[in-house]
Amino acid sequence: MKKTLLTAFGIAVIGGSLVFAGGSKETDSSKNGKIQLTVMHAYTKEEAVHDMTRKGPRETFLQFAQENANTIELNITEIQHNEYETKMQALAAANDLPDVFAMKGSWVSNFKDNGLIADISGAVNSCAWKSQYRDGLFLPVTFGNSIYGAPLQYSATTIVYYNKDLWEKAGYNTFPSTWEEIFAAIPKFQALGVNTIAFGNSSKWQFNSSWISALGPRVCGIDWVRNIIAMNGKAKFTDDSFIHLLDLVKQIGQSGALNPDYAVIGNQQASSAFLQDKAATTIDGYWNVEYMAGSTAPEALAKVDFAYLPTVKDSKDDQKTIASGCGWFVAVNSKLTGAKLAAAEKLAMYVSGPVLSQKMTDAGLVSTCNTIPGKGIKYDELHQKYHNFINKASGSTPIWDANINASVIATMNDQFVELLAGRTTSQAAAKAIQTEYESVMKK
Repeated sequence: MKKTLLTAFGIAVIGGSLVFAGGSKETDSSKNGKIQLTVMHAYTKEEAVHDMTRKGPRETFLQFAQENANTIELNITEIQHNEYETKMQALAAANDLPDVFAMKGSWVSNFKDNGLIADISGAVNSCAWKSQYRDGLFLPVTFGNSIYGAPLQYSATTIVYYNKDLWEKAGYNTFPSTWEEIFAAIPKFQALGVNTIAFGNSSKWQFNSSWISALGPRVCGIDWVRNIIAMNGKAKFTDDSFIHLLDLVKQIGQSGALNPDYAVIGNQQASSAFLQDKAATTIDGYWNVEYMAGSTAPEALAKVDFAYLPTVKDSKDDQKTIASGCGWFVAVNSKLTGAKLAAAEKLAMYVSGPVLSQKMTDAGLVSTCNTIPGKGIKYDELHQKYHNFINKASGSTPIWDANINASVIATMNDQFVELLAGRTTSQAAAKAIQTEYESVMKK
């Protein structure tokens, strides 16, 4: 365990392992005339070194602490991203959450239903930069007129990264717009000795978040997706349209398009294979822009370009939409009241707003609020391509694992694994997902 005290800012930053044992939640809890807030997030110092998606939020938490050091003291616990979900779920089960914490979108419904998180709609609606937020970011945390979190990111989860040189060698001047064309290209890449698509799904979320969130509306239609998210009984996972989607998933898995080890490697390993010309394509989120930019020489990145996820025949969705929105939010513990609640809401909105967005925009990324690069900021070629890609998109579709109940997503992820491997049928997978979906609806 590593503990670093930043006394100049009035912060205790604790990293490496979980040490938070529950903070005082009584009204207006203070020490030395300052309001005390316990904070927990997944943006560690180590992970922030080479990853702006970690560095930006972490720096913003610390900047708030510095600017408010006379009145508010933060006790921050930093946990590595891969461990964060397990630890937060344990704290939630014990009803011992921190005062302010980073919350995954798929946790919101459960946390809300169990009375763990505060409705911060007053703080959201009254904040000076509300109009600057990008469209759709509050969707996963909005229930009626209540809002249960402030967005920490703008996440484009579905981006096709392709190697222009390899696709040209296979006979394509532009990236294919349909899966039928992708399947037809597979033998050409096999002849070149490379995989058509480099894919890493070891954590299971990758296929759902980076593929299905955009592919689902292509096949099922956006209205079907919205009805599933709303749980209004107007759509089921056993509907014919979703069965067709599962048929396509199975076809992708059995087509030979993917690297044989896709089930046991992660998305960064897949990206490495792509950058080493071992695959012509990889499909991943916006975070891969940072990974590629930080791990590859500029001349190698020059052949990387961006495309929208291919559509299908008789698509029900515009082929230039992307799955985007927010997957992580700042949440406030529902136990807080009075001045302590006000301080926690102030922190949540600050970390979510223009300060973070400016950091991310200047680094070449797109964030929660509409901001322009600072004076003298010039992007490298890859980040400029990313901005062009986002700006040319015709619209966005919801990120499934940020909007659908976590237990349903877990079941879905397991079924996608089985379908890709050819170990189950579309009908059996659909039934398993619908059964879990209905069990959640009854709770």
